[in-house]
Amino acid sequence: MPVEPEAPRWALPDLHDVPEGRELVALGADLSPGMLLAGYRSGLFAMPDGRELGWWSPDPRGVLLPGQVHVPRSLRRSLSRFEVSIDESFAEVVAACADLRRPHGWISHEYMASYSELHRLGWAHSIEVWDSDGRLAGGLASHRNRFSFESINGKTGVDLKDGSVFHADGECAGAISDI
Repeated sequence: MPVEPEAPRWALPDLHDVPEGRELVALGADLSPGMLLAGYRSGLFAMPDGRELGWWSPDPRGVLLPGQVHVPRSLRRSLSRFEVSIDESFAEVVAACADLRRPHGWISHEYMASYSELHRLGWAHSIEVWDSDGRLAGGLASHRNRFSFESINGKTGVDLKDGSVFHADGECAGAISDI
């Protein structure tokens, strides 16, 4: 059972009070584990807006319903070349997601530290995709049983990203719980 992090010092807005169509709903606060979890519980996620920390709620938000992800035959064939694991290499997946050489990379050291603490407390998880040589080839990291694809990476092509999403769909279909 996950351990509750320290309560945040900040309050986030109620989405019911946010004007329709507004995706950036707040600026500021911090990236403490309690703050991140409060954001997720409110339907928000943290991502920079320029130099400031933004709290976002895209509308519409892309939603993949558990057990309803269509996997093309070509992807099924590709997946046979890879191994998939859960929570075996959380820090390595987050570090790969934070690689600033990736297009649009934005995950900071502070974010990585907070997410690592959420993992230690049982709130954050990773799905790893390994190549035939046993090297991490891709993966995703997200918060508890809601693989919202907080961050996803693939070193050798789109099949790795799609494969981790496909595996997350199977995990969520069998183990949905609320945070």
